[in-house]
Amino acid sequence: CLLTMQLNMILTLYLTAVALSTPALGNLEYAFYPIKDSFLTTESVLFRFSLTNYYESGILFLPWTTPLDFGPGQILQLTRDGAEVRFIGPVASRLPPSAEDYVLLPAGGYISVPYNVSGAYEVDGRAGNYIGNMSIYLSAKRIVSATINYDSDTFSLTKLSITNISFCVVESVTDVCNLPPNTPGDMSFNTTVLSHSSVLLPYSTLVCVVLMAVYVFVSVMT
Repeated sequence: CLLTMQLNMILTLYLTAVALSTPALGNLEYAFYPIKDSFLTTESVLFRFSLTNYYESGILFLPWTTPLDFGPGQILQLTRDGAEVRFIGPVASRLPPSAEDYVLLPAGGYISVPYNVSGAYEVDGRAGNYIGNMSIYLSAKRIVSATINYDSDTFSLTKLSITNISFCVVESVTDVCNLPPNTPGDMSFNTTVLSHSSVLLPYSTLVCVVLMAVYVFVSVMT
């Protein structure tokens, strides 16, 4: 009977560790794509950036590195007919973030903004075939409690990347763009956002293992 109780306790602690190790269902979907396949040299090149939260909890993130912010810096590596396109956009110099700088995307929430490529890269009036690769790091975490902790070390860096985003800039509407079109579905990808408790997960699991060992030791000694 004592052995059965010991085994039940060990099993309970083990299942607790497994439960802590199970990631939450859901993901963060991101998309970044030109609003159309071809732009005239007299037009501004516009992209659309979006985030969709498919978790059952909110996501808190810092928008500074994304098109949601005024000066995200060089988020695209852009080429025109194989040659690098120069970045001319603003680069913000910032103080450490405060609580007001963060954005809370609720469970099931969606946010979408336009991004003016012409305002950040030398594309105005320059016809050609353009291909871009986006790569940014989002400082984010899932909110799993009513109290929000804004300490920077409670956030994790989540990489958002999309390759081969293509568009054309043409002189006339009769000019043909030979690059493959970008649909929102093709330019949408999923990533995982950790909660702060997930960041501390190895320590929680370690505590369960230590408790198991202590329980077995005490049982044997008595």
